[in-house]
Amino acid sequence: MVFLHRLQKSLYLYIQKINNSPLIMKKTLVLFAIACVLIMNNAIGQLTAVSVANGNWTSSSTWDCSGLPCVPTAGYDVTINTAVILDMDFVVLNISNSLTINAGGTLIEDATPRSITISSTGSVTSAGDLTVSNFTLLSGTFTTSGNGATNITDLSNSGVVQNGATMTATNTVNSNGFSITNSKTLTLTNLMNLGTCTNDMTMLFSDITNSSTGTFTNSGGSTMIGTNFLNLGTLTNNGYMSMTDFTSWGGVTYNNLSIIPSNNCWTNGSFWNSASGFISVGNDYAHGDTTSLFNGWMTNDGRIEVGNDFGNFDTIKGSGSICVAALSLNAGWFLGTFDFCDTTSLFSEGSVDLNTGVIDSSISNCTGTACFTLDPLGIENTIAQQLIKIYPNPAGDQLNIQLEKNETVRFELFNIAGQQVLDIDEGYGSHFSIDLSGLKAGCYLLKSTNADGAYASQVIVKQ
Repeated sequence: MVFLHRLQKSLYLYIQKINNSPLIMKKTLVLFAIACVLIMNNAIGQLTAVSVANGNWTSSSTWDCSGLPCVPTAGYDVTINTAVILDMDFVVLNISNSLTINAGGTLIEDATPRSITISSTGSVTSAGDLTVSNFTLLSGTFTTSGNGATNITDLSNSGVVQNGATMTATNTVNSNGFSITNSKTLTLTNLMNLGTCTNDMTMLFSDITNSSTGTFTNSGGSTMIGTNFLNLGTLTNNGYMSMTDFTSWGGVTYNNLSIIPSNNCWTNGSFWNSASGFISVGNDYAHGDTTSLFNGWMTNDGRIEVGNDFGNFDTIKGSGSICVAALSLNAGWFLGTFDFCDTTSLFSEGSVDLNTGVIDSSISNCTGTACFTLDPLGIENTIAQQLIKIYPNPAGDQLNIQLEKNETVRFELFNIAGQQVLDIDEGYGSHFSIDLSGLKAGCYLLKSTNADGAYASQVIVKQ
């Protein structure tokens, strides 16, 4: 039996070595080796390795392999209960193979960038901590849960990724036909989504591109905060999205709650802003493009607020409202019954500054008194007439608030469901600190109210 175990292990090592063979030879050798492995597995059962001590992956003293000394390689079922240093690359190969990191266990790469690869229908499940430079799903599943933290430099997914813990990935590619689902906290630097991506809780990002084949959903009660979001495919937002710049170019966007670009917004293709939808643009908003191959059709039954200039170069229809703080241009079509409110109109009150297109007679021009009063999370918002500096954001266990002058201030914190989680009467001063240590990681709305009843609200991220 010991001989059979050693032969089985030799076959797994053989599979790893032939990865450098020419393509045709490699396919033949891999098929032969896998066939041998399957026969051997049926003969003596699955190879298993359980970590029983802290140490390097390549140290046999780290593992218990059914009473035999071993170093797990491709083809092993591996369970990690201790602190293991990954000092080699690892492949989860066969249909029955798995890598499991239990709560309290850790798998951290050494100083050399390491790789974990899932092929066939293998699986990686982590309730502990995992740090690795390269994580590749050729197929199979990768699932995280509990209070563990996962840190990956390059994540390539052609399988199923389900994050139920805290995950950070620098460069992520989600292939066409495959999926990434986040149900806790996912931090992404760069994401190229060609498949299906769903955010069910909190997603922080720098740059997201949802490609023409991509389907991206931000679920109800969920929050996304980042820098740049580019939609070329299908985006459905039922939650809260805040970013610096938002572009929907030739894709399809359905907004049922809040999209808040603090700088610029550019929409082209098909865009639906539902009756419950709210778009607040801090700077300029352009819809459509006269030189584009795409038709810029927007249906606005909700509310759009633009902090600076607005330009329409294609078609906007619907029954909602558009409020503009500075210059406005229509070089396309205004259709339907929506209200257009230019608060600094050069001509008649509320009207477009420059119209070279068509404005339907049923379009109304409001006076601007109804503009800029709606809060994206459904809480009435009157901006206090002074600068409020909040830092750091994202925050750890402490949040600092600096006012422009001394005030008597009350602070309230609400979760994304609108429930109050903190109510603090800080008294008089200009600098305050709030203890967040008792709160779970996620997104919150901070409401600061002075003695006159004026207040400001801002989204806070608790890490």
